[in-house]
Amino acid sequence: MLVDFSFKNVGSFKNTQNFTMLRDTSLELEKASIVGDFLPNEGLNRVSAFYGANASGKTIFLEAIMVLSQFVVLGRVEDISFVNHEDDSAFRIIYIYNNKKYDYSIASDGERVKHEKLNIYHSNQPTLIFEYSSEPRDIKFGGMISKEEATAIDYNSQKEPNRPVLHLLKDSDVEDIKDAFNFFKKGIVGKEMPTLTSKSVERRLRKVVEKDPKVREFCNQILPAADFGIKNVALIDEHLVLNDKELSILTNTFIELSEVNGKHLDENVKQKLRENISNDIKRASFTHAIKNDLVNMDFSDESSGTVMASSIFLDLKKVLDDGAVFVVDEIDCSIHPTLVVQLINVFNHEETNPKGAQLIFTTHDVSILDSSIYGENILDRDQVWFVEKNDAGESSLYPLTQIGGVRKDDNLYRKYIVGRYGAVPKVSLFYEIKKYWEDKKDE
Repeated sequence: MLVDFSFKNVGSFKNTQNFTMLRDTSLELEKASIVGDFLPNEGLNRVSAFYGANASGKTIFLEAIMVLSQFVVLGRVEDISFVNHEDDSAFRIIYIYNNKKYDYSIASDGERVKHEKLNIYHSNQPTLIFEYSSEPRDIKFGGMISKEEATAIDYNSQKEPNRPVLHLLKDSDVEDIKDAFNFFKKGIVGKEMPTLTSKSVERRLRKVVEKDPKVREFCNQILPAADFGIKNVALIDEHLVLNDKELSILTNTFIELSEVNGKHLDENVKQKLRENISNDIKRASFTHAIKNDLVNMDFSDESSGTVMASSIFLDLKKVLDDGAVFVVDEIDCSIHPTLVVQLINVFNHEETNPKGAQLIFTTHDVSILDSSIYGENILDRDQVWFVEKNDAGESSLYPLTQIGGVRKDDNLYRKYIVGRYGAVPKVSLFYEIKKYWEDKKDE
């Protein structure tokens, strides 16, 4: 679970930005909080929604979370700023994983780690696991890490200064340290909806449901509830028309691509590939009920909304089961507002989200803010955030609760759409098109 997240010099965000999932107890809250012995008295939000104009930086904010996760999991830092290349990019995240609270920070110049620190909380006071600085170079370890392991980590961090120390500790025998790493590996699930295609979703659907029958059962249970006319997920056997020469080319291409990506296959593995690769493949499909008959439709014939929603459903079981953080860019991409609201409600209610999974998403669907449509507030006021870009091209984020005079019974939709909260586009399209035709008259 994510508690606090701050960052600076990431993409169009130049200055330090602060985001929190802590509840605002000064408000009259309607949505269930995540509570526990490891949490502050106020509890945590289950949902946070981000609004803002196109190109304001909403996607970059979500990418900041995912970039930090990739730094730790993949073990390398990169240049991620296009506003200020002279300054370091920095992150700090406070999170809870396996009922343990951690405080992790890292700063980088894009080529090497400049500073990194990890604390764990066994009480109200933090306990140091490690702290690293590059200028002057210094690394300190707390009592959890043995002298032998500390020596090895120290050596490796000197040898590869672009690798975070937390990544180097990923195979530690110490459970608390392993959990600190696993939050980034398993506790954050990201999804960029606009980048998805029917082919990419079909490939992933086929791979996941073939590997895990429980995911297939879960999808078969919830897909009919989405009103797409889908009865279940099917895996269709297909036979490609390839001759021996084409199969040989396909096999050799696979081997070459594997080796290009750093997976060096020994001769035994290569020989097994040559023997086992065949014309027989499987294809994922949705079974529809059409005129009292069951029909398996090709994935390319499914609507964009069906494709996008099914991609979310593929991750939903893991996210809910693990109590993970689900980061979704443009959650409303081709999906009907009613289904988006249902997804938000799944996360916002304890009976459908008992493990305390969190949903952080961007959207342009302002109907979510209109309580008059659904007869209730879909989001509490402390679950609404905005992203805005200034004239210098620098982005900033801020919560609705930072704006004075917002009442519980306010229609957030109406006030946001007319610009009372900021973070709306300054559009002059109608004026410019009108001017275009007026100028043509004078030609």
